[in-house]
Amino acid sequence: MMIPFEIRNDRKQPGSGIAELVVPRAAGRGTGILQLVIMQADEEEPFLGPNGWQAGSFVWRSGHAFSHDGDLLVPVGPLVTALIEDYTPLLVRLPDLALEGRLMWSGITPPPSMKASRADPGVDAANSFPGGAPPPAATPAPVPPPLPMPPEPPVPPPAPEPDPVTPPVAPAIPDEPSVPVEPEPADPTTEGTPDSTPPAQETPRPPRRGLIWGLAALLLVAGLALAYWLTTGGADTGMAGDVGPAMPPGLAERHAAAVAAAEAGRFDEASTLFHTLEREGYGPSLRFLAEAKDSLDFTPGLFSAPNDMDALVLYERACVARETEVPAVLDRLEAALRTREEQGDIVARQLLNLRLPTVRQSCE
Repeated sequence: MMIPFEIRNDRKQPGSGIAELVVPRAAGRGTGILQLVIMQADEEEPFLGPNGWQAGSFVWRSGHAFSHDGDLLVPVGPLVTALIEDYTPLLVRLPDLALEGRLMWSGITPPPSMKASRADPGVDAANSFPGGAPPPAATPAPVPPPLPMPPEPPVPPPAPEPDPVTPPVAPAIPDEPSVPVEPEPADPTTEGTPDSTPPAQETPRPPRRGLIWGLAALLLVAGLALAYWLTTGGADTGMAGDVGPAMPPGLAERHAAAVAAAEAGRFDEASTLFHTLEREGYGPSLRFLAEAKDSLDFTPGLFSAPNDMDALVLYERACVARETEVPAVLDRLEAALRTREEQGDIVARQLLNLRLPTVRQSCE
């Protein structure tokens, strides 16, 4: 399976001559030491061996591969980086994973000192690290589980309740004989009249005029507010149904913000946004970065120097993301490479013969 590879200096050991082969979106595909076959665009001596480029196939052994941020990182030792010149287009195969990819070998710091080692003619495999691959980074020992807590002591049973005490009953006192009470005679002068005169009913007071005018003013303000809301749809008052938290910006919004930052000269902000969009494989962002990096539309600030090989890798990923405007850009870039080839540019010839056809196949 052909996918675009990347190469960079080892971030943990800069200047040591160790490189990292980045296999995008292949995390978990392989671990441990992997086999590497490194080739150049030369029919007579296409394979990289321990003594340089040779005609026969040769297999290198990498360091311990590991996964990081969704990518597979394969360490390449200094015995390999000391043999490859800068700006060399390469085809790298990983037989253990049935993967292969193309890249431009550029920006890799060679080892500070490396003795040339001549291998026997019959040898067809070797380690890329002197003395073999270094051991992988030690993983921390697992933390033992906490000891179980001792069982809680049993709860003692409740104490028995005391027997209820019956209070002593006092002796009954005999009742005194009741004396009948005769009713008082009614007063003839008050017979047939009510006991008391009912209270006089108060006449309700009319409401105050100030209260009436206040209620009318409130109703008028409420009516005006309702009419304004119905007219504007609640856009200015925040009542148009914007309930809940705001949604995060989508890919298109983040791409537009990144382009605006780049055009305004805020390259640090633009690089941060474009890096995230590139990792997510957003087609318009991949095409923008490719145009900013190729020799036709190079944008200073986002990148330090133009690099057509890296730009073609980005164009290929944009085609995979169904970016339909890439073929037209490739036509312009091919015309410029043809002109450079006629002027004797070897890199342009290698890009035209080795890299550009593969990119166009991804756009079909």
